Amino acid sequence: MTHVLLLVAYTGRETAGNAYQGPTVATVERYLYEALERLGLLPSETTPNETLERTGRTDAGVGARAMLYLARLRRWPGLSEDSAGEVNVEIEPTMSHLVTHPDTPWGCTPESVAVLSASSCPVFTLNRFLPSCLRVLGASPVGGAPTGFSPRHDCVARHYRYVLGLHCDASAVARAKDVAHRFLGSHDWTNFCRLEQDQQGVSRIRQIYTATVTIDDAQRCVFEVVGSAFLYHQIRYMASALLHVMEGHVDPDLIAERLNPGIDAELDTSNFKLVPAYLLTYCHGYYRQKLPLVISLAAERELGLHFLRYPEFGLNGRVQTTPDLAIPSRRRQALKQ
Repeated sequence: MTHVLLLVAYTGRETAGNAYQGPTVATVERYLYEALERLGLLPSETTPNETLERTGRTDAGVGARAMLYLARLRRWPGLSEDSAGEVNVEIEPTMSHLVTHPDTPWGCTPESVAVLSASSCPVFTLNRFLPSCLRVLGASPVGGAPTGFSPRHDCVARHYRYVLGLHCDASAVARAKDVAHRFLGSHDWTNFCRLEQDQQGVSRIRQIYTATVTIDDAQRCVFEVVGSAFLYHQIRYMASALLHVMEGHVDPDLIAERLNPGIDAELDTSNFKLVPAYLLTYCHGYYRQKLPLVISLAAERELGLHFLRYPEFGLNGRVQTTPDLAIPSRRRQALKQ
């Protein structure tokens, strides 16, 4: 059996999430599994849950710019790291700003991706079997996945973004920035998640490395957060808290009081309406291991054209080629939804 890493982008609106939910439900993993099956790459008598392992689960409506998958396949044709035509790719470090807490995962550093010239590219072929809402951005060559590697368990930080609004008042943005700063560090997020019955007694302490509110080039107010991991609906409740503060419905000090609740201090989260999922995007994960990902020039060109035709990917024709957000200098530009 061959283990291959697949870096995947999807829009979210056309699927019921990324996790497999059966052969009749439109999910990212159903489409991936069916495409791999049609190409004859799956072991016999396998299931999607046995074949695909992901960094994390996303709900219906949530998009992803770079979700890493490990695929357990019968074979993986084509590319190898020593193929001819490798192009040097400059990288833009993304870990240097994670200095807001001493537990920053310093071991994570971006790695470049080899853009290879190859007559046969499995990524190019695979994308032709996928719906327009889903694309594979790159794949590891045969043997490229580190031994024992897990996209979920080896991911030390995850980066999400949520669009809070358009043309927001400057004072409202300032209040949101203040609250976002209070999110930093290690907290018990019981008051900012959906409590599942089967998770009673499970620790809800999570580490937040960065939490920022900025205005992008399209004048959207964007909340970006990087954390060790997140609870169910945690980011959407965090965004809801920011919106309540921006609109003047909640005092920022009250948000701080709702962090790290005592045994009898749990908040009725029904006070915070769960904000829509379609404004949330999973950006990428951070890994300590070097993760070689390759793609043919033909597949790269096809991806660029595809993202121009479908701007909802938020990639603006630029292939976002690693889980560490390494950006080719020739295409470095502001991300836009």
